[in-house]
Amino acid sequence: MTRNDYSKFDPRKVDLEAFFKEQWVSIALYREARKQQRKLQVSAIFLAVVVAGAAAMSGLFSDIDGTDPAFLNSPWIRYGIPALGAFFALVAIALSIINVVRAKSFMREWRVPEDLIKVLERYPTEKM
Repeated sequence: MTRNDYSKFDPRKVDLEAFFKEQWVSIALYREARKQQRKLQVSAIFLAVVVAGAAAMSGLFSDIDGTDPAFLNSPWIRYGIPALGAFFALVAIALSIINVVRAKSFMREWRVPEDLIKVLERYPTEKM
């Protein structure tokens, strides 16, 4: 983190060298959870867009060709696959949020100062 990031954080109140190893582990866990949260959310959105696009294109092909192949007209393909894609996207987003909440609770459990937690929430992946 830069000096500007610490503008509201008073380092005189907290001796960072006196932290327990568990406190450092909880901080590292939180930072890693925030990194993974972004990756999971972006991949979930990408998955939902790809699956919805594929389902829409399969419906368009049957309209363009005038053919009606059984596997494209099946409700499992038309509605089931997009629903599964949306379900997995929602699960990925929910897991990312759960990971961050659990990591934050570990920081509180190991008594990481609240001021430092607020700074980490605002700048989660900056170098310390």
